[in-house]
Amino acid sequence: MGTFRRAGLAAAALIVGAWSQAHAQADSRINFAAFAPRLTDIAAGNTAGPDVASAYEKQVNQARASQAATMGMTATQSTIDGIFSGGKSLMTSVPYMRMQAGMAAQMEASQRIVNSARARGQAERAASQPVPDPDRPTEAQAILSVIENGYGSSAPWRNPQSGASGKVTIRPVAKGNFKGQDCRLVQREWRSGGKSRKGEMVACRSNGEWYALS
Repeated sequence: MGTFRRAGLAAAALIVGAWSQAHAQADSRINFAAFAPRLTDIAAGNTAGPDVASAYEKQVNQARASQAATMGMTATQSTIDGIFSGGKSLMTSVPYMRMQAGMAAQMEASQRIVNSARARGQAERAASQPVPDPDRPTEAQAILSVIENGYGSSAPWRNPQSGASGKVTIRPVAKGNFKGQDCRLVQREWRSGGKSRKGEMVACRSNGEWYALS
């Protein structure tokens, strides 16, 4: 139980802290949609959440394509200039072309790191979740039914497809840990096949939507 509890709170506080630090000069409101799934989406069966790594991969691919086009034009122009200069201008462009090739290699290495981190993150999230993904939609529905009620409000849930059941209870969080955001602590209970787990999740609201941070 302790592992699930510490993992949920620590991850949520780390996410909020990192975002706030990165956007210290900007609006204090956090765009949770950039990295956290909406509870309404989870309740509808989409437990995956935003694929931040894929968005990064798209940006890298765009930059790589742009760089490849630039390198191609540079090489073509250098070849033409070299013909008319007897090879002198071609020699002066070699260091620049070498630098461009080095940047391309760095982007390739960066993409491999992102892919590795994505796989590791998915495995760690699955291991730290007290409630398995097949039961999370039913749990999310229970959370949404009480999250805007007073602290201490709770709701039981049962997934007829898996046979699992549980309960969620809404608690306050220390606002200092979450940079003044509108957040709630959700105490989670899960039971199935004689096994039981307990854990905690932080849910925060932005633009009228609740997001699951852990």
